[in-house]
Amino acid sequence: MNYKNIYNQIISNAQERRIGQDSHHIIPKSLGGSNNSSNLVLLTHKEHYVCHHLLMKFNRCKETIYAFRLMTHTRAQRITARVFENLKKDFATVVSNTHKGKIVSSETRKKLSDLNKGKKHSAETKALWSKQRKGTRVGKDNPMHGKKQTKEAIAKMIVSRSGTNHPSVNGYYVTPWGKFLTAGEASKHLDVSINLTSLRKWCKQNDKTVRAQSFDASPYLNKLGSSIVGRTFSDLGFSYLPMYDLL
Repeated sequence: MNYKNIYNQIISNAQERRIGQDSHHIIPKSLGGSNNSSNLVLLTHKEHYVCHHLLMKFNRCKETIYAFRLMTHTRAQRITARVFENLKKDFATVVSNTHKGKIVSSETRKKLSDLNKGKKHSAETKALWSKQRKGTRVGKDNPMHGKKQTKEAIAKMIVSRSGTNHPSVNGYYVTPWGKFLTAGEASKHLDVSINLTSLRKWCKQNDKTVRAQSFDASPYLNKLGSSIVGRTFSDLGFSYLPMYDLL
């Protein structure tokens, strides 16, 4: 039996399918394989188990034997491919149910945000994601294919994405005339028009000083008088208050 051909066929089928639960290195890292998208494929739990078994069959060495042993033994008790697959599914269900309905605190969200701030994904990772998701959940594969949202569902979605629940809202624009969720809302409550870009900048970069050029171009700043040139926008009452600062 040609185990390598069987292995290659499973990999080829998975590459065409582009969906699965486990990310698998086609050429194992222990044998010189890379993390490039061309060397990664999504497999089902069962396929993942079988592929490591086949790798050990046609390339028997300590690396493939050790990798397969980790997948087939739990406290020295051997498990089959079917048991392995069911175990992975059951574990995923348990984890999902454990976290379902949990509310992440604002402090935890901020820590997670700070932890990931500035991180950039490699071109290989982005290419892999694109490849995995391309063609999925479209047409008949989309769970909403041929369906229409009910009026009740639409009303719930509107409420769930309104005000502070809108995904683009993460704080308040604080101005001399009030506190608002968006710069657009803030501009509606002022009799002298302010460019929205300028208003966002004044609030979010309120430590910057008023320049003569900005003073001449803004009807609102003109209204305050030339004495404000050189002062910060914070001095004028502009700031941005993140949501977590309110909790």
